[in-house]
Amino acid sequence: MSARVLLVLGLLSGCAPSSDGFGGNDFGEGTSGGPTGGVMTTAPPASGDNSSGESDSSETEGPGTGGMETGTGSGESTGELPGFEKGPGLYVSAASGADSNDGSREAPMRSIQWALQEAESQGLPAVYVAQGLYTATHDDLASIELRPGVSLYGGFSASSWDERDPGLYPTEVIDESIATTGVSDLLPHHAVYAPAGVFEDVVVDGFTITASDAGYASAILVEGGSPTLSGNTFLGRAGASVTMAVRINGGRPVFTDNTIDPVGAISSSTGVRCDMGQPEFLRNDIHSGDTGTTYAVLYDVCDGSLVNNVIRSERSATATSYAVQLYDSSPDILSNSIASEPDDGYTSYHTYISGSSTPRIDNNNFVQVSDLGEVYCVYASGGAQPSSMRNNNLDCSQIYYGTLSATTLLELEANLATATDNIVVETAVMDAVSGDLRLRDDGSVPCTLARGGLDLSDAVDQDRSGTARSIPWSIGAYELDGECQ
Repeated sequence: MSARVLLVLGLLSGCAPSSDGFGGNDFGEGTSGGPTGGVMTTAPPASGDNSSGESDSSETEGPGTGGMETGTGSGESTGELPGFEKGPGLYVSAASGADSNDGSREAPMRSIQWALQEAESQGLPAVYVAQGLYTATHDDLASIELRPGVSLYGGFSASSWDERDPGLYPTEVIDESIATTGVSDLLPHHAVYAPAGVFEDVVVDGFTITASDAGYASAILVEGGSPTLSGNTFLGRAGASVTMAVRINGGRPVFTDNTIDPVGAISSSTGVRCDMGQPEFLRNDIHSGDTGTTYAVLYDVCDGSLVNNVIRSERSATATSYAVQLYDSSPDILSNSIASEPDDGYTSYHTYISGSSTPRIDNNNFVQVSDLGEVYCVYASGGAQPSSMRNNNLDCSQIYYGTLSATTLLELEANLATATDNIVVETAVMDAVSGDLRLRDDGSVPCTLARGGLDLSDAVDQDRSGTARSIPWSIGAYELDGECQ
């Protein structure tokens, strides 16, 4: 993993995501903000936008108005997040805000974009957004555009700025664009936009961001920017012709602890689509959608890394599905749990590589969910070949296909010099069909899977759920230190 990602993780270490992918519930009010000595002292931002200012929560009084009772579900605060203080910034509320307000806790603004612009002009590092629905219409050039040096934090209670829980207080941003022309694969509709000049100090945390259901659509378009996206949900909508939940055209964004799901589309759905970038994906749940030709991850001249993710190629009843497809791309694919579920008569690919691709593929748990169609662990086309293929669990009907064809480990490792110490163990996860790819904890998992992993502590020292890795490592995104056989 790059030094840059380690720096970002250091910035976020004070708000380690809980099992639902988000940080804690509350932020205390303080005076400091911004990174200090590698640890961020502002509360983790949660991004959300509403350029048009529409909301479905207008019946709820906002913070500072004495509306509904404060609480986190139990009726009382759980205390401020350890290691963080909410620093200076502007406040936004769909329920009680107005853009003529000064953006204080007592007089929040109404739209996220206005608050971002004002925070930038005033030199403030953050915008804090209360629960509610915020619309961002790309048709009207009203997407939320991230600004240099200004982070976005969502998930605050609509009645108390001291209460934060993105699960309990959802902050939703949705693109309501309806045009089917003037958009393309490279420039789709988008609710949030990250241009060049936005760097890793800009954090977007705690939002649900949903794409348009028309034409080409994405929840977020990264175009040369390098922000840090953590604890968000990026969604597509099935009415679009082509959906890309995350679209990257250049830049080095870091995605940690997000859920990325294109849901589906009329023609093609993709979780992450990247051209000419170097993104880093760590501890995310990445889906392919389930209609049309589907891709969880689709790279074209794109490198970076995919580490400790759960990547799912869902069943498509009409076409081929891909968990990871690479054109002229060589990311590090390390310690992921990757599942593919072909429909009857169709083919699924855990990893399809072509052109000049030479990815590093180490310590991944490849899981075949269905026997209805053929599944390839690695399909190499046009001279592409892994630079390393070590300590993977290759649960596939076809282990490797390319300049050589291997259906057994013996064939693979006798003919591919970069392939060593791989195993084949049939599905040994909690529930592959529902997407729970944790290793079973009932003592039935073979020790070759639970103890046969490659030590990658130079890249990352925790698993998908935040559990510390221990030597010998488990294969895949999840560590299992219990009994094995």
